[in-house]
Amino acid sequence: MAFSSISVVLTIGLLTFCLGPAEAEELLKFADIGTCLPDEHYNINLLQCVKCSSLANLVPSDDGFSCKCKADTAIIPSIGGEFPRCQKCSEDQEPTFDQRECVPCPNLVSSTEEPNSTAINECSPCPSGQITVSREWNGAISQQPSCVECAAGFKARSEFGSFGLCKPCDWRAAPEITATCNCPAASHELLRPPDEPALCVPKTRLTSWLVTDKFAQIQFDSLSESVFSQLYKDRLRPSVVLCQLNNRTACQFLANLCALGLYKDENSDDGPRPSACKAFRDSKRTPILGAVVSGGDARPWLLYGDGDAPSVLARRKLSPVKFSLHPNSNSSFLRLRAAKFSLEGNLLDLTAGGAGLLTLCPTDEEEPGLRFGAKYRISCSISARKLLAQQTTLQNLYLEATLADGSEKLYPIPILVRNMKANQAKDPTSWQLVRRMFLVDNELGRTSRDNKIPKVLRYLKSCTVKTKALGQENAGQIWPPIIELTYDELSSEQMEENAAVTVSLEVTWEMEKTPTYSVQVSAAVLGSASVIWAGIAAWSRSRRDGRAQGASIDLLTLGRLILLACGPVASSFLLVSGVSALLTLLLYKGQSVPHTLLPTEEHETLLRDLVISAASLKLVEVLHLLWMQTKVDLFFMDWERPKVAPSPPPGSPPTPPSRVSIWRTYLVANEWNEIQATRRTSVTVQLLVTVFCLQVIGIEHWATPDPELHTVAQSKFGESKSLALRFAVGLLVYIVAYVVQWLVVTGFFERYVSNSVQQFIDLCSVANISVFIMSHENYGFYLHGRSAHGSADTDMQSLGEQLKREQEDMCAHRGLVPGCEQQTFEMALPPKMRAFCRRVTAPLDTTSGHRSRQLMSTKSKNGIHWQGNADRIAQAYDTMNKFLAAFFQHAIRELDYEIKEKAFLEKVLDIELADSTEKAILYADDGSSFDRVLFHGAEFTLFSFDLALFCCTEMLFSDFLLAAIVTALAANALMVVRQISGRSNVARKTLVDERFLI
Repeated sequence: MAFSSISVVLTIGLLTFCLGPAEAEELLKFADIGTCLPDEHYNINLLQCVKCSSLANLVPSDDGFSCKCKADTAIIPSIGGEFPRCQKCSEDQEPTFDQRECVPCPNLVSSTEEPNSTAINECSPCPSGQITVSREWNGAISQQPSCVECAAGFKARSEFGSFGLCKPCDWRAAPEITATCNCPAASHELLRPPDEPALCVPKTRLTSWLVTDKFAQIQFDSLSESVFSQLYKDRLRPSVVLCQLNNRTACQFLANLCALGLYKDENSDDGPRPSACKAFRDSKRTPILGAVVSGGDARPWLLYGDGDAPSVLARRKLSPVKFSLHPNSNSSFLRLRAAKFSLEGNLLDLTAGGAGLLTLCPTDEEEPGLRFGAKYRISCSISARKLLAQQTTLQNLYLEATLADGSEKLYPIPILVRNMKANQAKDPTSWQLVRRMFLVDNELGRTSRDNKIPKVLRYLKSCTVKTKALGQENAGQIWPPIIELTYDELSSEQMEENAAVTVSLEVTWEMEKTPTYSVQVSAAVLGSASVIWAGIAAWSRSRRDGRAQGASIDLLTLGRLILLACGPVASSFLLVSGVSALLTLLLYKGQSVPHTLLPTEEHETLLRDLVISAASLKLVEVLHLLWMQTKVDLFFMDWERPKVAPSPPPGSPPTPPSRVSIWRTYLVANEWNEIQATRRTSVTVQLLVTVFCLQVIGIEHWATPDPELHTVAQSKFGESKSLALRFAVGLLVYIVAYVVQWLVVTGFFERYVSNSVQQFIDLCSVANISVFIMSHENYGFYLHGRSAHGSADTDMQSLGEQLKREQEDMCAHRGLVPGCEQQTFEMALPPKMRAFCRRVTAPLDTTSGHRSRQLMSTKSKNGIHWQGNADRIAQAYDTMNKFLAAFFQHAIRELDYEIKEKAFLEKVLDIELADSTEKAILYADDGSSFDRVLFHGAEFTLFSFDLALFCCTEMLFSDFLLAAIVTALAANALMVVRQISGRSNVARKTLVDERFLI
């Protein structure tokens, strides 16, 4: 009856625990070992203090982890049960020393300490020097206490000094065979675990896989042959039998063996492969939530149900618990608590901590837990000698949570061992979740008790803690975390060589609703819009090349569309990934309520792919820009006219005709050659400032994957890095540095110090040289440099007077139209303009059939010279100069032009909608549109390429300094190639001798 009462109480407690109406009741009530009351024992499965039933005459055992019979009761013989069954002796009886029988009390003494209190029956002790013996020499109950020798079935015990004590046999057996202390070999087997009493077990209790010694053969992954495990040989069979009899320590030890074997329960060709886990799987029931079933089940909660992983990870058991990102909040850490067990199955302690519970690497012991929302990456190298010195302990992990009412609860954390075949799949429905883990196992692989080095040693190679937080509507709440473990092995040879191994710990976080899909959609939408924009640009280019007359799309137009789409698509990818990373940085850092966490690995992979794609497409765009700028047709028009020579005196020889000096043209050509590869901003200054801010000031430490901002390294996070945060920090610093430099250049330097483009325009006006540029077949730019003074080929004094008159507004304006200062224009030219140009340069056709714009002089050691072509080149230059001068002076009736302003839509789309097939149109611009054929006018393209390359290199190598070096080398290489190719193009297209280009 007493045993039934215990079962009823425990069953009611279990139902209350598992079927509570609120989700908060699914959390374990945590109690420390030292908090148990005198009438309570500590249940190592529930981690709670549980009363020993007084109705069943039970009191806490000496170690406090179980219950035993009261001193005035006798133990009823029984097999199984978590606690012994106790029977209270009557008032005139007392229990024997072994508490197996109640015997009459020879000297009954009744006493009461207070009125109306229950009487306490005591027997008079033996005289001094004697002990009470309740049995005869043969073990029978004695009618009177005496001091006699032990009878058969008992053994003498002398641990009480000179007094003897009769003790039952030193092995455990069924009641029917205890009289002789002999274990019958025919029906029973005597199991002798080391350092414990032997166990006489009926053979019917030993399953088939426990009969032979095959159960001690353990298969390790690193060895082709199985290993004879002395631990399995000595302890497995007794533990299985005792666990079937509800011995709690034996069940814990059996659970330890199962965990050390990595929960393997497989079959081989020659029959079932032995495993301690079979003792749990063969059972009709797997214990859940560490509860005790009806009748008393001492087995710990070791395994989750098959296929339960998705439901376990989707339970909202932790919904009453809210975490915070505020550094000073008590809820800003995931506080872990480990129930540590010795290899034998005894509970060692309940240790609170964080990363130190999950890795062999040194960690910050002051950390109360894992920082909420912070990514950890800790790795270290450990020698085999240190692994051998580690004690083999196992642990169950719990998440310690504080509810709103201040009560402490524990949530058991599920564990996923990746070494198990079922857990190597990506589908969670096939996963087998478990409850127990270890860091080092140097016992299971020992083939003998005397071996100092085991045949195989297992250690925890990597541990990953994954936690998913709920969405913003449930900010601060999390789904159940999961711990993923990967074990590796060392052979005895490696241990003898003291080989070093690397172990790691990683803590990752993700939100319930990640922005990955939003980034994908944004990249797709903006990428599509970029292709449409590129289509408009391709149509505009085709019109400028005279290829948009029909409605068909040829291969050249399609190829141009692909090339033109690279830049906008790359910019859209860079914009989407950059905005996503910057939002993560701005929202994650400093928030107290967790509305967003760090991106997942999938999201970071998407960002990396977008940035790499952007850098690759930007490279194509820059190479296309380089090719287009170095193929531009241009010509320097000289407005200077030969001076009229005075009439010679009569009889004198005629004065030779005066010629215009070419040095002004060479001066302008050299200036053009100098500025064509000059950028508006300095890449060197940009990268120096960026690296200084990131690595010297320490802004790169903003990317530490925790919610605070730091400017110094945080060693507690080890090698932890967040690709998204590093990308955001690098992007932010680079853009801010560039914007500051841009404002300084445009607001101060170009206005008050030097503006290379404006200086070139001024030089052209002073030199009386105009620049005619054809970037496309029927489109180009015109820089009107005709001097307002009519002549520039003069002495220094005259030149100074001209500039003074111009400063005092005492001369005409520089503009193309009288009374206007407009000097730069975009040109939409009719097709016959290109025909006129080709007709003028036709005499320059060489014997090989190349046209003048492709004419290249022969090369010598002294450079390029006009060998054999000087007369034709000079004639062509003079003819082209006269033709263009006549055109801009409206002197050619078949070719004329008009000047107008571009409409708003034309400016936005960079397109010319007016018809220019019969008459050229000059569009007045902002003063420097011609710099599009220079690096000066392609600043955004070059800046975006530098930015994409910087971010791409940093993502690939996680090094800002290396990224800066690669970006600087690439930028300078582009400028060198542009300078060399542009110099050659100037000499080829302007008919200027390349030897005079400095």
